[in-house]
Amino acid sequence: MDYDTGSSDLFLPASNCGSTCSGHTLYNPSSSSTAKAVGKSFSLSYGDGSTVSGKQYKDTVTIAGLTATSQTIGAVSDLGLFMG
Repeated sequence: MDYDTGSSDLFLPASNCGSTCSGHTLYNPSSSSTAKAVGKSFSLSYGDGSTVSGKQYKDTVTIAGLTATSQTIGAVSDLGLFMG
């Protein structure tokens, strides 16, 4: 999970992310009874040159005992890391 404290973005490495997400717990919307596809893709670029892209879902998210229903989540299928 990426806590992007400078914005409202919430994205998780998806089950189809591949080797760039290796070592991370993967989000699988098919395993969630509350996940619904939004039908939109997303792509974000950061100042350090890193990028993420994937598909959007709405799901129920619980972090530290706080629950958000119908939270938009970016399911990352491509994690491009800055290598320079």
